[in-house]
Amino acid sequence: MITTQTVLALVYIALSVVVYIALRRILNYLRSKGRISKNALSILILLMKLLALALVSFLIYQTVILAFPGLASALVGLMATAGFAGIIIGLAAQSSLSHVISGIILVMSKTIRVGDLIEYEKNMALIEDISLTHTILRLRDGRRIAVPNSTILSIAITNYNLIDEKVATEVDVGISYESSIELAVKAMLEAANEHPLVLENPPPQVLITGFGESSIDLKLYAWIDDPWLKPIVESDLRHEILRKFREYGVEIPYPRRVIIYQNMQQIANSVDGDGDKDVCKVQSEVKHSDTVQK
Repeated sequence: MITTQTVLALVYIALSVVVYIALRRILNYLRSKGRISKNALSILILLMKLLALALVSFLIYQTVILAFPGLASALVGLMATAGFAGIIIGLAAQSSLSHVISGIILVMSKTIRVGDLIEYEKNMALIEDISLTHTILRLRDGRRIAVPNSTILSIAITNYNLIDEKVATEVDVGISYESSIELAVKAMLEAANEHPLVLENPPPQVLITGFGESSIDLKLYAWIDDPWLKPIVESDLRHEILRKFREYGVEIPYPRRVIIYQNMQQIANSVDGDGDKDVCKVQSEVKHSDTVQK
């Protein structure tokens, strides 16, 4: 015969399932409609998860108490005599508690929100969820990674949605010293201005960043309004810059070496018995050089 306690236990279990399903559907609805701000959505998601955890835990506790009435007193007595075990459990849960507290701080401080685009360990990632202990990130290649909230809170992360979604694409290129800097700059600016995703304001610009052993180093800055497309736009710009360099006759140089040497006979006459060895050494260096200046 089914007792009243059994019926109540089944009712509590059913309520737990209903509460969980209802909260999940509400969260999915809010995400799909986008009727609230990202920060409010992040806070609401975290609060609803805390509420769901507390409510489901309470319902499960009531179910156990109803199904096993004598279990409550037994558990109290057991915990009273297991102080050492409680300390061990507390130490083991310290890390998890740290993740939960970090998650609350992240949401309340508005540093990251659900839907934000961030740069994590040199990878562009979209924040899909902030759970009680972990933040779920989706990378460009579709992979999803779970990062502990305490890790997110303790490292430097670039958030492209905090103030302005505009981001500068950067393309580095070197040209030979014989090439025209004016033509190189013109080609790079044309490549940027002709790209459909590059913004007119702020305008693209090219800077001379250094003088290398074989090249003059240039850097192109071109602004776009979608950080997620940054690597794609940079690839497009490199392709177009290379095409325009060939059109304008601008050379991207190979590494070069310049070796200055004297007449071999003079070297042989100016040294002692080791002259032959030094001459062979100089000849070997000349043979392996790319450019020789006489």
